[in-house]
Amino acid sequence: MEDSMTHRSKSLLFLLALLLVLAVAVSCRAAQTREMELDVKTRTLADTMKSQGVEIFVVGFQPCGTPPSPDNVLCDMAKIGNSSYHDDIADRNLLKCIASSRSSTNDHYYEAATSGQLSAIFSTIAHQIGHRLIE
Repeated sequence: MEDSMTHRSKSLLFLLALLLVLAVAVSCRAAQTREMELDVKTRTLADTMKSQGVEIFVVGFQPCGTPPSPDNVLCDMAKIGNSSYHDDIADRNLLKCIASSRSSTNDHYYEAATSGQLSAIFSTIAHQIGHRLIE
């Protein structure tokens, strides 16, 4: 009788553990789906703002993953909302896509790994804006 109870208890514990793992997996998938949907909505909003003449500068402060992506890695619209790409790549790509960079450049996208880099980045952005105001 005791062996039967022990076996049943172990089976029940195994079943509960399996259900917990499945619940976590479903929860993570749902979160990833929501994040991809938000990425698409963010890009759509940025595109709408840009079409109305708003210039968008983006500063990624300590974006996920290291090292920073090379300057020659440009926005790829196909990666937005696409689950085939690692979150670090998708996040950086989204930031590059919402920036108002000129074609084939990242001139409105910056990354700062430390807070010490922010001052120089914001000075560069201020210079870019100020230069346009003078033109």
